[in-house]
Amino acid sequence: MAEQHPDPLEITGLAVQWTRGDEFDEGDTDEPLPSPGAQIGRYVVLHKLGAGAMGVVLAAYDPELDRKVAVKLLDHQGDDEAAQLRLQREAQALAKLDHPNVVAVHDVGVHDGRLFIAMEFVPGPTLAEWMRARARPRPWPEVLDVFLAAARGLAAAHEAGLVHRDFKPENVIVGDDGRVRVMDFGLARAVVEGHEQLDEDEAEARAAAIERLQITSSQLALSSPLTRTGALLGTPAFMAPEQFEGRPADARSDQFAFCIALHEALYGERPFAGETISTLLFAINEAKVRPAPRSATVPAWLRKRLLRGLSADPQRRYPSMQALTAALHDDPLVRRRRRWLAASALAIAIAAGWGVVHAAQAQAQVCAGAADKLAGVWDDERRDALAAAFAATERPYAADTLGRVADNLDDYAQRWVETRTEACEASQRGEQSDALLDLRMACLDERLTHLSETVQVLEQVKEGTIPKAVQVSRSLPPLARCEDLEALTAAIPPPEDPLIARAVTTLERRLAAASVRQEAGEYDEALAIAREVSEGAGALSHPPLQARAWLRLGLVQQKRGEYEASEAALREAYAIALSQGMLFEASEAAAKLLYVVGYALARSEDTPRWLEDADYLSQAAGSPELRAQFLNNRGTVRFISGDYEQARADLEQALALREQALGEDHPQIIQSLNNLGLSAMAIGDTAEAKRYLERSLAITERVLGPDHPGMAEVLSALGNVAGREDEYEQARTYLERALTIRRNALGPDHPLVADTLHNIGAAAQRAGDHALARDYLEAALATQEKSLGSSHPSLAPTLNNLGTLALEAEDFELARDYFARALALRESALGPHHPLLSASLTGLAKANLSLGDHEQARALLERDLAREGAYVDDPPGLAGARLALADVLWATPERTTQASARGLIEQTRAELADGDPSTDTRLAAWLDEHPL
Repeated sequence: MAEQHPDPLEITGLAVQWTRGDEFDEGDTDEPLPSPGAQIGRYVVLHKLGAGAMGVVLAAYDPELDRKVAVKLLDHQGDDEAAQLRLQREAQALAKLDHPNVVAVHDVGVHDGRLFIAMEFVPGPTLAEWMRARARPRPWPEVLDVFLAAARGLAAAHEAGLVHRDFKPENVIVGDDGRVRVMDFGLARAVVEGHEQLDEDEAEARAAAIERLQITSSQLALSSPLTRTGALLGTPAFMAPEQFEGRPADARSDQFAFCIALHEALYGERPFAGETISTLLFAINEAKVRPAPRSATVPAWLRKRLLRGLSADPQRRYPSMQALTAALHDDPLVRRRRRWLAASALAIAIAAGWGVVHAAQAQAQVCAGAADKLAGVWDDERRDALAAAFAATERPYAADTLGRVADNLDDYAQRWVETRTEACEASQRGEQSDALLDLRMACLDERLTHLSETVQVLEQVKEGTIPKAVQVSRSLPPLARCEDLEALTAAIPPPEDPLIARAVTTLERRLAAASVRQEAGEYDEALAIAREVSEGAGALSHPPLQARAWLRLGLVQQKRGEYEASEAALREAYAIALSQGMLFEASEAAAKLLYVVGYALARSEDTPRWLEDADYLSQAAGSPELRAQFLNNRGTVRFISGDYEQARADLEQALALREQALGEDHPQIIQSLNNLGLSAMAIGDTAEAKRYLERSLAITERVLGPDHPGMAEVLSALGNVAGREDEYEQARTYLERALTIRRNALGPDHPLVADTLHNIGAAAQRAGDHALARDYLEAALATQEKSLGSSHPSLAPTLNNLGTLALEAEDFELARDYFARALALRESALGPHHPLLSASLTGLAKANLSLGDHEQARALLERDLAREGAYVDDPPGLAGARLALADVLWATPERTTQASARGLIEQTRAELADGDPSTDTRLAAWLDEHPL
């Protein structure tokens, strides 16, 4: 039998997503195309990715390093050995270029007289496709950030002595890992002292090419690559005028192409009009740049920097890509802010020498009125109104909850007065400038707004408010940040226009209302307010407010289970916050994106980008709360990927930071304890899980109230622990109480309701009540499909359990359908080697065996046992998988195959001789039941 080359997905676990745009033309080359299975050097051809102007690009497998690569097989250079050697030298130079923003070249060689280049395989869209991927234009800071990454790649190539000569969006990949890479240096040439090297033959070829171009320019499409006309190479729409005129191309030619591409990305059109080469050249040489569209939001300073790079004369462009990159980074707003901060710091230093400006009596009089500002916000009248509202609910625990809420609000209000008074007195003593005092007062005013909104929401006492009241009163923004000089001076100053400033202040107050309503679980109201503020912030063109509005919108949508909408809003917040240097907001957005993308949407291919960004920003922000939030979310993502030990380490760090920063009874402590309980349960440590969860339940009931949705989370986890310990009635009690709380708080179609339905079904299944189990599991599946869609991996456990029930009911075709669907979902999300695939593989094998398909059953079980790292730390699981395979082998009538089955079990007994006695008993029983 001929050797079978593995499917590319099984080799790497990556789907083929290489797309390159216009230049891939199936008929672009007459050279023979290697067939799948053929070898180019050591690389095994998998399939064609596309054809370029200079050859064909193939997906291939590198058996030595066990990875997928892209192989560019160049067309024959005829008898031109010099051209062949020149291309080979260029490829070798690229192979030495190691930069994160350049597609890596792994290897260079010759195959059947044709040069080939083995390159990094990068799944992801081209920059052109990335720009088209959204219905509306991307924010200019996000676009600029991606292009600057590409600029760094070009600059690295220039430093290595290489010029690209065909830079365009189709030659840039925005990888699924979030990294931007410049690719296809197939038109590059080595340079000396920044200028392209041309020998006499090339110069003659170029002159001929120019002559031909002048004849045909009126018919030539601007998007066509000019790679068949001799030495004139490139894509006309992005070519610098010196390339058309036959002058040497250098790094400044790439700079011109880069600026063309960036202009198109920012404004939706290229800077120079022209349907033919001649009209385009005329527009370039006459500097006839299109005016910016009226709808453009790109700042004037950025357009000015961009236009310099579009100069027809290379001498008038930036001297290098590094210089252009620096210019595009140099936001005057940020520069002004730095000067303002420096002036503020200087004023503080000068103020230290002023001494006491006012007399002590005047000082005390000026700073004595902080408590008066609480009038109408939190005073005796407001306290009485809150007490009346709570009493009207007739909840038995209303009075107790009121006492705890009032204590929290009293404490916050008192600390607010003390902080404001101290800020005023520090200014009177000359210890801080007026500018810093204004910043501290603005921060405290914002906190007072939050306090006012909190009291108003609590007074309204909507259904479900009281169970959440303590959490709401404990979720007021920390006052410590109003004393943090670094955080205060990093903030962007308010708008200079007083009308706009007042509008911003009004919307900031509305944003505080959205925050409070979110904490109170009033997600519809919070969503409406967040949308209102987002629209208003856009109209005012005030980036800080826009960032905070998008962030709040994304947070509310995440709470509502609208994960795709949440991701879009959080991405907007992240891009704006990052462009404005808003580290706190950027850090929170990145941490939430890690949760939404890596956990809620389970897009493992996008997770690394947010892991890296959120990690960096949570450290840069210098906030223990933000660092704890990141560690909690990273632990959650690691948990679902099966990395339980690392998940537990992250969650323990998050708990320690939260206890240090927030105290032992804060609601976020409950979250950390719950997650630690789940992680302990995942590695089988039910005693440790129970310890964490019982502590969490006590805090939850004491701090939040018995009907809080947070109670359902702890109850669900304790139900699972009880189920593991065979305490099925206790498990069902916990879980049904959790289901009631979640349905009341979140509605019937929330994913958390589906989780609870699944857990009750699983508990009933373990207890042997199969009819009840089936009812709950089918309800869970229907709810999951409605809330998450039919392709989310969270459906897999429910499908597996339903498959097991179908096996026990001897409905083998239904069982096969359930297990096959679960396997497909998990393999798509987790790859072919993840431990969680085992249950689906073995279940599907059992269904096939019962249907008489022995070969398929055997193939599935052998695949399960052959998985990388399968059952390394799970002897009982290994025994179970081998027992299932032995059943399949025994069902074959051949005596030799049955003997193999017994041999497999005997081998397993020997390997696990020092293990769990119950496992050995199972294996021995099988041998007794299957004598030869």
